[in-house]
Amino acid sequence: MKSLQSLSKNTFVVKNEIGENFISLYNGYLTDEILVQGILKIKSSFPALPVGFYDVFMERIKDKGFSDSRLIDSINYVIDTCIYPTPTMANFLNFDKRKRLYTYNELLNLVDSGDSFKYYEIKEINSIKWWVKKNE
Repeated sequence: MKSLQSLSKNTFVVKNEIGENFISLYNGYLTDEILVQGILKIKSSFPALPVGFYDVFMERIKDKGFSDSRLIDSINYVIDTCIYPTPTMANFLNFDKRKRLYTYNELLNLVDSGDSFKYYEIKEINSIKWWVKKNE
């Protein structure tokens, strides 16, 4: 997984349902080799999954822009945490590690509420300035 320092210029900022901005700490590409290894690991870990699951799964992880490291971490996470006999596709697809981004106005509100500028640093992502908490 790459740090926030090394994110590519075409990194996407996503907004959650309450309007908070985040960026995935995963970037890069998904290679065929890692995809095949991942599918084999899922098949051996969850043999009851139907054959049709994998075609849709491959399509969805490509559409969601998974990288090698995100796919590996996602599969390992589901193997470690799935409490039912078989996982759902969403168990894999929703896995991500994200960093909260703050606009300047959001940062000012935090400081007005008692936080300090010293705990934040500025990052430029896709030519837009954001503030991130240093210790997150």
